[in-house]
Amino acid sequence: MVAVEVPLPEAASPQEFNEIMRGVVQLLAVEHASQDLRTNTVILRDRISKVLPARDVFESLMSPHAQVMIDVRFLEVNLNEEVTYGIALPTQFPVLP
Repeated sequence: MVAVEVPLPEAASPQEFNEIMRGVVQLLAVEHASQDLRTNTVILRDRISKVLPARDVFESLMSPHAQVMIDVRFLEVNLNEEVTYGIALPTQFPVLP
């Protein structure tokens, strides 16, 4: 049996902290786990083969969430701007049976 303290400084809210702790404990079947919401730490006690992966899962789940930003620009092209931008749009399309 080993005891490991896992500091989690990136906890956004106590609810998120509780959900992550409950999920990791259930996922890896850690026998003893306690938490301190004031310092955002978790203490895990179990075999080392369970505690070390649990620590890694905690740290990965508590990392900042990814964000995606998409910049979209609409460009209106008229007949005069086609020549300026070098766009040659087809005016006829072949129709084959």
